[in-house]
Amino acid sequence: MSNQALNLLGNMPAERFFRDYKQKEPLLIRKAWEDFKSSIAGNDLAGLSLEDEVEFRLVLGPNHVVEFGPF
Repeated sequence: MSNQALNLLGNMPAERFFRDYKQKEPLLIRKAWEDFKSSIAGNDLAGLSLEDEVEFRLVLGPNHVVEFGPF
């Protein structure tokens, strides 16, 4: 596995990610992508969240309550 892939997981080994988290448990990795540049402007993203054709999910709070859009 490349060093770049490890950096994407916050230096967590991929095996641990797949074993413990993937589709099992929410996981927050702060600064998961260093120097990330979004390809979509905030206003455009907000506009998309209002569209019925676009699927959005918002995960809230320590209990990870999920709300589904449009918002």
